Amino acid sequence: MRYILIIIMLYVDSLLAIDKTIINDYIRQCDLGVSKSCFNLGDLYKGNRGINRNYTKAKELFAKACDLDNGLGCVYLGNLYIIGHNVKKDSKKAIKLYEKACNKYESLGCSNLGAL
Repeated sequence: MRYILIIIMLYVDSLLAIDKTIINDYIRQCDLGVSKSCFNLGDLYKGNRGINRNYTKAKELFAKACDLDNGLGCVYLGNLYIIGHNVKKDSKKAIKLYEKACNKYESLGCSNLGAL
């Protein structure tokens, strides 16, 4: 039974692991100004998948994605300000970020704005 459990755990770990070449591609593309890659990389840092969790780095990447007009980057950055992960809680900043996302037709930004 123990061996089956170990095999299952290794299998699940392999499903959650992100290939390092994908991470390197996201880094390269983000450096070139591809907002979706900045967002995806930030999401990896936030979620501890393939990269050690680092909310400071996630915040930087979500901010860059948001600056590059990625609505979802604005939403996730706003969420960090609502929750207070490695930033001081600031609902006013979150509202501005949700508004920007909503204006970029990101429905999650609109719904988060309505929930505040």
